[in-house]
Amino acid sequence: GKSSLAGSSFCDSCDGGTWSNASASSCTTCAAGRSSGMGAPVCTDCDAGKYSGTRSSSCDDCDAGKKSAGGASSCESCELGRYQNNTGATSCPACRAGTYSYQTGSHSCLNCGAGSYQASKASSSCTWCSVGYYQTNEGATVCNACSEGRYASITGSQECEPCSEGFHQKNEGSSTCDACAAGMYQPSTASISCMNCSSGKYAFRTGTTACDEAKAGYFVPNQGATNPLKCTTEYDDTNRHSTD
Repeated sequence: GKSSLAGSSFCDSCDGGTWSNASASSCTTCAAGRSSGMGAPVCTDCDAGKYSGTRSSSCDDCDAGKKSAGGASSCESCELGRYQNNTGATSCPACRAGTYSYQTGSHSCLNCGAGSYQASKASSSCTWCSVGYYQTNEGATVCNACSEGRYASITGSQECEPCSEGFHQKNEGSSTCDACAAGMYQPSTASISCMNCSSGKYAFRTGTTACDEAKAGYFVPNQGATNPLKCTTEYDDTNRHSTD
């Protein structure tokens, strides 16, 4: 840890960041990733989580968002999908499911936004909910299927829309609603089925919210009719025979 020139009457201690063997005439600079105090006989590797340049008397902590192994000359940024909020770190934890980091060297992970999810850890992005699914909350690991009577027609939905009057949906996870068939109707929203028009009424269009009453000179003998019958039409239901 000391050196002297020829003819010297004493030995000088090596400065920090240098070292020397016994009987050395000069001090040697410590390489990057190592350090030494004044008068040191050797340079020592920086601990994991620290780093140094050449001729360093001490090693510095890695900044937040970075890490290092032992003997490092520089720190590495945390990879995508990982983070580190402390200094002097030796590793970067993975972002948990439902979160992500899209930049290297992140100090923290971000929650997936409403309408998206992430089922895996160490992710750099989130996935939009598929059509027929939704997610109201942030930081979700799954999306929820729209319930019966509701739908989501676009990806990334934060909520499901109710089926309109005249429409229905009997299945979960649907992206559309089905129009009520001719002869049926539905006056309410968020319905899972349609109802038959009662006798005396009919619906010749699909997607009907109410059935039409048969006008004078017409009649509708059965439920679920799409058109009325003229009173000149013969009708036999095994119990009666009606003619003009």
